[in-house]
This record gives sequence, structure tokens and C-alpha cells, in this order.
Amino acid sequence: AVTSILCGWIGMMIAVYTNVRTTHQCWKDLKAGFDVAIQGGCVMGLSLVSIGVLAIFVVIEVFKRCFDFERAEVMFEAIAG
Repeated sequence: AVTSILCGWIGMMIAVYTNVRTTHQCWKDLKAGFDVAIQGGCVMGLSLVSIGVLAIFVVIEVFKRCFDFERAEVMFEAIAG
């Protein structure tokens, strides 16, 4: 739930910032506005995926330290549910 809230907050901040920049660029040229919009979407997507990967890493490290699994496959099955 915490990562969902964090991703939503970061996503909205990037989206608002990108929308302002896109609108400003579209006054000059539509192609420039489109380029800004695509770049902002790429940044948002990359940052949200990075937070997800970091969250999975933290969960795996917590499971390694708190529980004693005989094999890594058993631990991954426990995490996946």
C-alpha cells in the first residue's frame, strides 16, 4: 500500500509538471509539445517501475533476514503467495 501511495504521488507530480511544459511547448510548435509529452511519460514510467523493483528487493531482503528457508525457491513461493 505504501508503494502504491508513493507511486501515485510521484506520478501525479510528474504528470502535472509535464502537462504544464507540454502546454507551453504547444504554443510554439505541436511537434515540440508532443516530444515533451513523450519524454515526460517515459520519465514517469521509468520512475514508477524503479520504485516497484526497489520494493520487491526490500521484501526479498526482509524475508531472507526474518525467516529461515531451506531453498530460495521456497522463499520466492512464500513471497508470491
